[in-house]
Amino acid sequence: MIYVGTASCIYGNQLVTELHLHGIGKFPHLIVRSEDGSADENTGNVLVRFGDMPMNNSMKREVILLNQSAFRVPFRIEGLPGVAKFDSAFRFTKTEGIIEAGKRQTIAVKFQPKASEQDYRDYFNVYTQQGNLISAVVECSGTALGNTVQINHQKLLFGQVVAVSVKRKQEKKKRTAFIHDFKTTRIIELSNPLSSSSPRFQIFTSIDSPFHFSIENGTLSNDGSKLTIIVTFNPTYPMGYYKIVPILIEHQAPLLLELIGTCHTDSGKPPVLNERFISNFKRHVSRHLALYPFEILNDYLNRGKLMLEQTGSLIENEESGLAIENKKDEHDYLVLPFVNPLKDNFLYWFSNEDQTKFEYVSLSETCFLFDQCSLDTTNEWQQSLTVTNLTRGKITFVWLQSDSSAFSISPIEAEIAPLKSTAFRVIFRPTIVDTFYTKHFEGYAFYKNQRDFTLVPDYGVMLPVQVDLTCIGNTLRVNHEVIPICQFDRDILIFPPISDQNSIYQTLTLTNNGTTPLLYRFLSSNDDGNSQFLFKPSNGYIKAGGYTIIIVRYKPIRSNLSTDIHQERITVRLNEREKFDKILHVFATQEKARLAIPNDGHIHALTTCVGLTSETHLQIKSLTRSQVEFHWSLDRTIPSIQIEPETGSFEPYEEKDFVITYKRKDEGKIIMSAKLNCWIGDRSKQGGEVYHVTIHASTRDGFLRAGETHHDLGSIALGTSTTYDLYLTNGGDCLLRYRLFTKQIILDNNQKSTTNNDDQMSILEFISNRDGRGEVDGKAKVCVPCRIHPFSRAYYQIEIFYELLNDSNERLSEHTHHLCTLTVHGVYSHLAFIDILGSQQAASLSKGLLTKAFNLAKINALLAKEPTADELTYAINSHREELDETKFQKLRLKQNPSPLPPLEQPEAISFNFNAAPINSAPSEVHLLLENCSDLDTTFSFLFPKDLQCELEYWARTGDFTEDELNEMKLQDNRIFSIQPKKGILKKGSNVTITISYKHIFAGQHTLPAIFKVGRSRQIMLNLVGTSVEPGECFVQFYSTTHHLLPVELGAQGAPVQQYELYNGGTVPIHFQVDMNQLEQISSSNYGFWVLDCLTPEGILAPNKSFVTQWVFNPLESREYQFNIKIDLENCEPAYLTFIGSGFDKRDMSLEITKTLQENLEINKQLNLNDRLASLTIDRIHFGNLPLFTKQRQITFLKNQSNQDSISFIWHVTNPEQVRHIRIQPG
Repeated sequence: MIYVGTASCIYGNQLVTELHLHGIGKFPHLIVRSEDGSADENTGNVLVRFGDMPMNNSMKREVILLNQSAFRVPFRIEGLPGVAKFDSAFRFTKTEGIIEAGKRQTIAVKFQPKASEQDYRDYFNVYTQQGNLISAVVECSGTALGNTVQINHQKLLFGQVVAVSVKRKQEKKKRTAFIHDFKTTRIIELSNPLSSSSPRFQIFTSIDSPFHFSIENGTLSNDGSKLTIIVTFNPTYPMGYYKIVPILIEHQAPLLLELIGTCHTDSGKPPVLNERFISNFKRHVSRHLALYPFEILNDYLNRGKLMLEQTGSLIENEESGLAIENKKDEHDYLVLPFVNPLKDNFLYWFSNEDQTKFEYVSLSETCFLFDQCSLDTTNEWQQSLTVTNLTRGKITFVWLQSDSSAFSISPIEAEIAPLKSTAFRVIFRPTIVDTFYTKHFEGYAFYKNQRDFTLVPDYGVMLPVQVDLTCIGNTLRVNHEVIPICQFDRDILIFPPISDQNSIYQTLTLTNNGTTPLLYRFLSSNDDGNSQFLFKPSNGYIKAGGYTIIIVRYKPIRSNLSTDIHQERITVRLNEREKFDKILHVFATQEKARLAIPNDGHIHALTTCVGLTSETHLQIKSLTRSQVEFHWSLDRTIPSIQIEPETGSFEPYEEKDFVITYKRKDEGKIIMSAKLNCWIGDRSKQGGEVYHVTIHASTRDGFLRAGETHHDLGSIALGTSTTYDLYLTNGGDCLLRYRLFTKQIILDNNQKSTTNNDDQMSILEFISNRDGRGEVDGKAKVCVPCRIHPFSRAYYQIEIFYELLNDSNERLSEHTHHLCTLTVHGVYSHLAFIDILGSQQAASLSKGLLTKAFNLAKINALLAKEPTADELTYAINSHREELDETKFQKLRLKQNPSPLPPLEQPEAISFNFNAAPINSAPSEVHLLLENCSDLDTTFSFLFPKDLQCELEYWARTGDFTEDELNEMKLQDNRIFSIQPKKGILKKGSNVTITISYKHIFAGQHTLPAIFKVGRSRQIMLNLVGTSVEPGECFVQFYSTTHHLLPVELGAQGAPVQQYELYNGGTVPIHFQVDMNQLEQISSSNYGFWVLDCLTPEGILAPNKSFVTQWVFNPLESREYQFNIKIDLENCEPAYLTFIGSGFDKRDMSLEITKTLQENLEINKQLNLNDRLASLTIDRIHFGNLPLFTKQRQITFLKNQSNQDSISFIWHVTNPEQVRHIRIQPG
């Protein structure tokens, strides 16, 4: 915006000066991009990717801020609301500042992860103008890699070790010791192949354990080398041994190593543990059968309560089932191997605290502390330990201990009855003052029936269970203390966000940097002891220069506190003196599911038509950095509304698209309440957040309107098509699905009467969708393109209707709706030969004779027929293959398959030229071709050479048939020619076609041709010409069949009809009609001369025609057929067939009426420009006249020359008619 103002300076009452102020307000334009220019294609967020990085390292990337404004712009970078600053692993070196106009500023982003094996992703907004505008969102992502220490074996089997027992007295008591016959060793290898750091490890074991490790702690290098550790099995008691040893590693889940061995002596030979026994025992643990001894299990097996599997393990019978009284085992135990070692190994490490580790017994205490035991008063201190048998069988419990320790347990072996307890004494006998003592005891519990392998079958073999007990003591005197010198690898622990009742883990390393041993113990910061942070081992002993690895677990407890941030000060008691306490700060975030729902949860679904489905998209964004699970709870009494997806999850800060589907079968409005339940982690452990959503929906009736209710498309040529855009408008405000269909009516030419032709295919088709289906949104307009292609010459009326459909494209109702009406006139190109005239050698031939010679009636009848579908498809100048079976057989051998359809013409139309001596002037016939249709069209005459394809040289055979050579001769010498061969005729116009024949070769010549009318009819022609030698006799009959004009019965004076004979030779020929045949015809008709010849004989002059006269006087209303013989001088007689019909005027057939009308019709005049004069009418029909009457007709003789005058004289071809006809001036 432009701001204009004026500042005035007034001194007293006088205006001193004025200052004009002018300013332009603009929005700041700040561009933010990462150093590699990457951005999210969907959200547009600027991506800063750090990739993978080891713990305790850091990495930097850069963000560039470019000021494209014409002024300085202040900026500020802030994280998303609700994210604690300590919880983010990303830090910007500069979070606010000012960028000058046109300048840029580079800001470093540092990634320093707080926990290993975690994916970090945080979002930061870049604000301008005091935070009113967000220029960009910076999305930072990175992964903190933990260590990837690997072990080559996760299970070691030591087999059987045999020991020999001897007895000796010690402290006045009989004790049994075992001298080992031999010991067994195995080798494991630890490697660190994929890590860039060198982590430390610690094997959590005891010095009194039968399994000894050559190396119990150390550092693994990252140079690809492997650390070899020897594991020795040196048992001290005859029993089976099964132990899971955790290998603790910095910044990694612990590795679990299974150790299995068996010790035999003279007094005890337990079952030798193997893979099958171990697998079966794990199955029994998971099926809650391991707490029952073999005797009980065997009883249930015999009673059918249990059944034996193929693997050798027991399983409950589903039909009968177990019903054991006082069954207290309700825990689901963790059993190796784990599906997800990364997570489940942590769970196993805390399995004692979670009561998920399988135990035969429970200890009253797991750690005993003997503090300030002064040797001045006594040298022995004792505490009581209670061990309870949790099984239903008798248990043997054995403590493994050496004789040299200051700690001991008495008795070292005891038998415990089922569900009973036994007391043990933990004894502390120190010998040195001001010293720290520690001891890690291992105890083994096993069923008493396992002492000998002969007492139990294979399915009854149960593994021993190992338990741990820690004892710590000191002999510090009063006011004496050992100053601890130690250090944690970090004093602040920060856990990534996690949901309720889930767990997350980190490792913590405590190093003793002093020269004396160190005792540590973690104290709870809460009074009730329910801390959300758990440390294990929670106490211990670290030798001088040593270290211990502690695993810390954060498991949030759901509370009603408003804050989601948890912070605790953990006190670590060192050397059991409060003054040496060390404080450890632990931070964690309890993540809650938070969603952003638009419009306060009021969602308006799209209005839909009755029976249709509307889909409304609802965008809901997660405001949580953790994955959020969700589930919609809908009102099942309203099934018309559905939401998809109904269940699923949100990725961190993801915006998910939900589709609300609404479908109802009646009109009205509806309001539905829905609940969106969302939670993080395991919903079964703790509930989540609930968001209430109200959905408003409505249903209405719909209708369509056409852009125009009536439209006339005019004339359309058959074989072609036109398009029409039908515009449909949805009058409602909801989406409609429809189907269009048509009803076609063929009108008569007068358009008054109608004929509904349901069987005929519709001439209208929908281009975009052939079945007429579609959809249109509310208040929208859609264009439906249509193609109209009429099949026949007629007036069409097309009614277009529509019906509404549902989502399954089924009709909503039986009611149909009228849209609009289209009218179409189907026409086709129609040509006709309306006049004929001869010139040069054919000048003497009459029009009647030429009309018969060129069969104009036949060809016009064929041209008037409706074209076939194939003829409508192909235009002129197309190659075709099948022209005629006999005459065009050679073309099939020389041409490729043609696209032209086969002709539906029974025989070719002959154009017969008059015969003449060789070397005579050419015979020329002029035809007047007229376009009788309402369309412009093309025409073409095609000779065989026009239809041939040019063959490759290799395809030419070089051999030609006699017919081929003859046709090549005719075409090469141009014996026949047509001018013009092709052209365009406007509607109603005409053109003169000249066809000539040269008399240069003796004999009869025939050349096939095709007359093609645009995309319409095609006629097969035969051009026939004859040339005779000098002195040769030749009478030419253009047709041996002659049709007489129909004659009315009972009319006075039958008309005289004519039949022309033409002498094409060079000598006169005498002819004579065989009157005997006429007499036979008369006798067969009761002596009545039905047919009589008025010129029974005569002389045919060379190259002239002779008109014979005939009288046809029928007796009956029927068709007559007469066989006539004409004898010719020096020639073979000619046999003709005359066909005539008699008719009753009161009952005339349409065919006879049409014949009489055509005979009376006067066609257009064909005028030749090369002639000196022309007649306006060259054919005069006087009709029927009474005797002794006179009638006059007028014709005009026109001089074609503009300069010269001409003289003329009339020549009468039939001298006998001179007395009846007078022409003036003559």
